[in-house]
Amino acid sequence: MGNAAVITVIGAFVALGILGVLFYVSTLAKNVYQIKIQMKEDLAYELERLKEHVEKELVQRQRWITRDVAGAQDGKFVLIDEEIAALKIQVKSDLDAIDEKVRKLAALQHALAAKRQAKSAAAEDTAMEPAFTVDSPGRKAAQ
Repeated sequence: MGNAAVITVIGAFVALGILGVLFYVSTLAKNVYQIKIQMKEDLAYELERLKEHVEKELVQRQRWITRDVAGAQDGKFVLIDEEIAALKIQVKSDLDAIDEKVRKLAALQHALAAKRQAKSAAAEDTAMEPAFTVDSPGRKAAQ
């Protein structure tokens, strides 16, 4: 019985060792599984936080872009309005200059017509009446 007891004791120690190793490995596996679950939860939490942050950032950037576009449009409208006002002033001054030239031309045409009328009236007057009258027929021949 001596050998069988030693083999039994050695078998018991080996069995306890194997059971200890199995318990240790199962504990490690359990810990690894818990770490995996914790990592998934942490990752899900961080992804949710990142998603919220990105959404806030996108909303903020959308506001900035909308404001910038609106400001740029307002600025363009202001520039266009200024350019239109400048063009209106330039057109008005050009029209005033043309109106002045047309008025002067009308005055010159009127003066020319009056001068021609006066000249034709004077020509009619001189053609109708001699510049001097002859008193006698003898004087008429002398001239």
